[in-house]
Amino acid sequence: ADFRGARKFVAAEAGIPLTISSDAHRPEDVGRDFKRAGELARQAGFRHLASFQGGRMKLFPLPGI
Repeated sequence: ADFRGARKFVAAEAGIPLTISSDAHRPEDVGRDFKRAGELARQAGFRHLASFQGGRMKLFPLPGI
């Protein structure tokens, strides 16, 4: 997906948290393209990623913001 020139996602505008995960089927593919996923998230209007630790959500700024 390419979001250049596209409207921001309604989820980003509404402040709905975003998580990025890996669905790797081989160990060497874990985390592949995470940098690109972050770039696409920024293009879509997201500024933070959500992570869950101990059952609580923590927000982390996307790198490069």
